[in-house]
Amino acid sequence: AQWRGQVTDVQKVLLAISLMVVGECVSMYMFYRSWNKTDEVSDMFFLAGSVLSLLKICMSFRGVLLLSKLLCEEVSGSHKIDVALAIYAGANFNFRLLERFRAGYGLD
Repeated sequence: AQWRGQVTDVQKVLLAISLMVVGECVSMYMFYRSWNKTDEVSDMFFLAGSVLSLLKICMSFRGVLLLSKLLCEEVSGSHKIDVALAIYAGANFNFRLLERFRAGYGLD
């Protein structure tokens, strides 16, 4: 009974990650499907897939960090985690935009 709250928190994080994975798969499928059919790149589907992928990774890191913090019973430091994840999110988003720009051109 002591760990019931932590177990439900972990299950909620896992559910959120699973839903993000489904959304990422659907949006990337639609991205490649529209690219193959129309021979034009859809920025909307790529952006949705990239953002969901990024949120999935950040949610995974946050879940692990907060769970370890709960187990160690340290309450302070949540803002440090948020700042670190925001910096990581910005760097990863920039990387994905560069990757999309590079992959959008044919090999000549």
